Amino acid sequence: MPLIARSIGEDPDAAVRRLAILSLLWWKKAAHPYADAVRAAAGDPAEEVREAAAYWLREQSGTTASPPDPGHRGPENRDGGDMR
Repeated sequence: MPLIARSIGEDPDAAVRRLAILSLLWWKKAAHPYADAVRAAAGDPAEEVREAAAYWLREQSGTTASPPDPGHRGPENRDGGDMR
C-alpha cells in the first residue's frame, strides 16, 4: 500500500493517480493511514483525480456516494478530446 499511496502524489499520469486512489478502496480500513495522500489529491490538477479523491473520502467517511465515471479522462486524454 505505501507504493500505491506514493503514486497518488508522484506519478505524472493522471490515470495512474486516479487508479491508485480507487485501488485503496479495496483495502477498506487498512488504507486509512494513507488518507493524507488522498486528501492531497483533492487538489490535483486533473479533474478525474479530484473526483476519485472525493469519492474515496466520502466512502471512507461512510457517506453514500456514486463512483466516479470510469470513462472520464478530462484534459489528460492524449487525443485532446473528452471521452464522455
